[in-house]
Amino acid sequence: MKLLVARMPRLRFIIASALLYFMLCWSINWWKEEKILFAFLMMFLPGLTFPLITCDYKRLATYKYSGFIKVLHLACSAGIYHGCVWIFSGEHSVFYANVLSGSVGSLLFMLLTKYLLRVRLTWIQILYAVVLSGLVMINATMYGTSAIGLGVGVMLWTLVNGVLLYYCHNTTVEKRLAPVNMDRQQFFRIYLKALKVALENDHIDHGYLVKGPDWYMEEGIVADMDAFMEQELADDDFVNLVEYYFDAMSHNLPDVGRLSVEDARVYIIEEMTRIKAEYRL
Repeated sequence: MKLLVARMPRLRFIIASALLYFMLCWSINWWKEEKILFAFLMMFLPGLTFPLITCDYKRLATYKYSGFIKVLHLACSAGIYHGCVWIFSGEHSVFYANVLSGSVGSLLFMLLTKYLLRVRLTWIQILYAVVLSGLVMINATMYGTSAIGLGVGVMLWTLVNGVLLYYCHNTTVEKRLAPVNMDRQQFFRIYLKALKVALENDHIDHGYLVKGPDWYMEEGIVADMDAFMEQELADDDFVNLVEYYFDAMSHNLPDVGRLSVEDARVYIIEEMTRIKAEYRL
């Protein structure tokens, strides 16, 4: 249980940040000096703090280029935030620009997190987040230029998207920590079959994502496969090399450790042959 709590995003941090954003917005009604503080903090605070409290960056620890991925995700998150602020600023010339900014921000952030951090967000979950994110920003439209209306909208947007990501990370970690009824022969029978398809399609870039073997497995078995890898094969050189290879391909990097991506691919294929013989697959 301690491991589970330590690895998943903390719900109380999400709630606390939502309340903080609300208070910052509301505070501009108190003193004129607060407007300067508000303008300064809101220039960058949500764009950086929201991904930090909602995204489980620790799960990237086994990725060879985890540092690069974290920085890229944070930079893109900040860019999305500033883009949505720009849309929001057009509220007087564009009908329901507030609603549009909420929906667009949610959509872009969820897609960024889904593909760059490889969080298993489903399309229906993303759709719910986008629709609800637009609806909660109606508060800002209803109250006009009221600070409290803006605060309520930002607070609810943070809760909608933050709770969804919390749920996805929480569910994923619980499945990974649950005992798995599987042995190595069963694992490699499924894994190597999916890996073969992944290598056949490793020239297809889906936008910073070259799909690894987990994308070519039946949806119902992926959680068990992930759990088995984490519990039994966390230090397995072959499995880690495959992870690093597709990570490098996704980000157009030239090498995988001391091997070029071409040599790494050849080595992976050779190891597949060896493992098939070892487990009589």
